Amino acid sequence: RRLRRLLEGLSRPLPADRPYVLLALHFQPERAIVPMAGAYGDQNLIVDLLARCLPPGWLLAVKEHPWQLVPFSRGELSRSAGFYRRMADHPNVVLVPPEADSQALIAGARAVATATGSAGWQALARGVPVLVFGAAWYSAAPGVHRIGDRASCEAAIAAIARGDTVPAGAAERMLAAVEAVAVRGYLEPDLEAVEGVSATEAAENMSSALAGSIRAGTDSRPPGSSPRETGRLERA
Repeated sequence: RRLRRLLEGLSRPLPADRPYVLLALHFQPERAIVPMAGAYGDQNLIVDLLARCLPPGWLLAVKEHPWQLVPFSRGELSRSAGFYRRMADHPNVVLVPPEADSQALIAGARAVATATGSAGWQALARGVPVLVFGAAWYSAAPGVHRIGDRASCEAAIAAIARGDTVPAGAAERMLAAVEAVAVRGYLEPDLEAVEGVSATEAAENMSSALAGSIRAGTDSRPPGSSPRETGRLERA
């Protein structure tokens, strides 16, 4: 409750006349941010980098994940007062109120930044450019800029400021590409159940795909070599 009161005190409405990039924070702890975002699992690093790279007059709107500070999730254990105060210290960063409409913020943004989150996919589907800091499943889609360092961040934002947009049909093409190679399965039946695929079928489909991948890797090694020996040969 103290953290939520602090966040609400630091939050302010986003000015209507300023261009902005929206950063939708990830819930933590969760694999979608650690380990899938690497060093950017510290989301203040994303804020620091974007704040330095934005053009003059642009703002970075930061919105907390809706589950982070609710009683049942224990997400408060992954936040601190310093986490929010460090973000608010940037003069071009706005912590938007937790109750702000996420879809409206996405629709009005010049770009949406995320590590691996669904906010990036929602932006892409709306034709809004995306800045991805982690291993998002859609990171290879047209209109998505993969960020690894300051140079790539500056280049992506400069392109967006020049007017680069998401090509028409980018989300549809990405879905078609994924469908062509995807395995019909799921990891969490209560959250991810696929219509027409039972838990048993999902497990069989995924285990068969993994076994095929392992066999393919084994077949690519030189005859008589072990995985460890192959690794040494590849490094050499």
